[in-house]
Amino acid sequence: MDGFSVVQPWELSPIVGGFGGQQIYVVGAASDQVLAKNRNRRYLLFQNDSNKNIWVSLQTTPAVVGVGVLIGPGGSYEPLFPPNENIYVIGEGANLNLLVLEGQ
Repeated sequence: MDGFSVVQPWELSPIVGGFGGQQIYVVGAASDQVLAKNRNRRYLLFQNDSNKNIWVSLQTTPAVVGVGVLIGPGGSYEPLFPPNENIYVIGEGANLNLLVLEGQ
């Protein structure tokens, strides 16, 4: 061996405190807060399970189409350093499903 070892997914330690939750949000054409401020947030994953674009605002301000993080249809976003502030989203249509995973 070259000094490196392979770590299997089942060998990883869970996120300290575990997952805060998994939730499917129905996103529309108006900005909506999906997560409240959380100092203990250590992980975030957004997955767009719809056929239209969804925009995510990580700036504690309501989401606006064309501003922020764009998640295309079937796409996902996993910030390297998840913000601890309020999270807002907006869709380019109505009744769009967004899966959100939050780890503590």
